[in-house]
Amino acid sequence: MTQVGVLGSLRYTERENGWALGFGYNLGAYETLSTAPPTEELEAKYDRKRVVTLNDMNHALSSRKYDYRVPEVAYGNDESFYVVQEVFEEFGKQYLAPQLPFVLIGNAFYYLSLRHISPALGGDSIVRLAYERLDSLLWRCEDTKVQVDTLFVRLSACAGLPDVRRLLRSLYTHMTILMVLADPADEGRLRLLREEKALKDALQSATNTESFRFVTLPSCRPRDLASGIRRNRPTFIHFSGHSSRRGMFFEDDLGNSVMIEPTKLAPLLALAAEDGLKGVVMNSCHTKDQATVIAAEVGHVIAMEGPLGDAQAIDFSSQFYAAIGDGDEFQKAFAWALAGCKKPVPRVPPKRIGLSSAPAPAGVGVGVGVPRSNSLRAAAGSVKAAAPPNYDLPSWTALSTTSSAATPTDTPQHDGRSEMDG
Repeated sequence: MTQVGVLGSLRYTERENGWALGFGYNLGAYETLSTAPPTEELEAKYDRKRVVTLNDMNHALSSRKYDYRVPEVAYGNDESFYVVQEVFEEFGKQYLAPQLPFVLIGNAFYYLSLRHISPALGGDSIVRLAYERLDSLLWRCEDTKVQVDTLFVRLSACAGLPDVRRLLRSLYTHMTILMVLADPADEGRLRLLREEKALKDALQSATNTESFRFVTLPSCRPRDLASGIRRNRPTFIHFSGHSSRRGMFFEDDLGNSVMIEPTKLAPLLALAAEDGLKGVVMNSCHTKDQATVIAAEVGHVIAMEGPLGDAQAIDFSSQFYAAIGDGDEFQKAFAWALAGCKKPVPRVPPKRIGLSSAPAPAGVGVGVGVPRSNSLRAAAGSVKAAAPPNYDLPSWTALSTTSSAATPTDTPQHDGRSEMDG
C-alpha cells in the first residue's frame, strides 16, 4: 500500500542521489572484504576486489569535484570499522551532508543483501548491523524524520540495488486525493464545501503535507469524473454527496440528480487502479452494498451502512486524512478515524462477504458513517523480508483482513446523505 512519510523529509532522485546509494553499498563491500579472514587462497582475489571497490568510490567523489578520498585499509585489518565511521563523519559535513542519508541506506542494504549473496554470512549479527546503520539516520541526520522500522522492512524485501532505487522513487511520489462533490438541486442540500475545507485543513496540519496534491471536482457530472480521474491519476478518490443502496448520485447538465450504479462505476475505478488508485472513500449513505462491487476492482474501500449526517461525515473524513497525512496506511488511518470520532460508537464483529471476482475475500464493517469494505492484496514476494531487532514482522503472503467496526446508535433526522429507498 502506498504510504507517505516513510522517508520523512528526504527526497530521492536518481540524478542527485543515485551515486550516493551505490557509494554506501560499495562502502559495505569494502568493509566486508577488508575484514575477511586473510587466507592465502582468498587474499589475492579479495584484494583485487577491494582495489576495484575503493577506486570506484573515490572516482565517484572526484568526478563530483569532492576533495575527500576514502583511505585505503590493509587486508585483514580490524581498523576498517573505524575507517567506515570516518567516512560517515566526513559525509556529515556541510558539503556532503545531503548525500549521507542515501549512503547509510545503501550501506544498510549491502548487509541485508548478504542474506542472498552468501546465506552463511546473513545471520542475525549481519541483520543487526544493517539495522544499526539505518537507525543511525536518526542521530546522524536528525531533521530527516525517517521511519526507520518501516524502511528497514521495505528494504529487506528488495533483491538488488535496482529494486532499492525503485522503492525510494515510489516512496518519494506524491499522493493525489481527488474529492468528488455532487449536491444536486433536487436533493437535500449538504455542507460539502465545509467538508472540503475540513479535509484540506487536516492535510495542511499533517506531518507530510508537502507529499499531497488535493484536487476537487465540484458539482460533478459522470463525464467530469472520468476526465478528472484520467487527468489527475489519483491515489485516493473521496466521494461526497447523496447516494442510495442502488448507486451514487451525480449531477446532470441542469444540476439535477442522476444515479450511477456501482456496476457502471467499478470499470472506471478499475482503470484508475491500473494507474495508481489505492483506495476509495464513499462518504455517503447506504454505500455498503456498492462497496462490495468496487472493492473487487480497487481493493480498499470505506463505505457506509445506513444514513449518515453531515457532522459525522466531516468528523470522520478529517480524522482519516489527518492520519494518512501523518504517514499511516489505509487500514491504520481508518482505525484512527474510527477511534477519534467525537461521537463514541460501540463495536460489533465485522461481517464477511466473499467476492468471486476478487483474489481475496472482502471484509465489510458497519457503523455510524464509518463502516468499511476492503479486500487486501499482497502478493507473496520471492524475497523474504527481514524484521528489525525486536520487531514482529507481518506475513508477506497473500492476506485478507477485516477491520473493527461500529454500529449505528441513532439516525440523523435532517442532514442525512441518502435518498429514501422505496
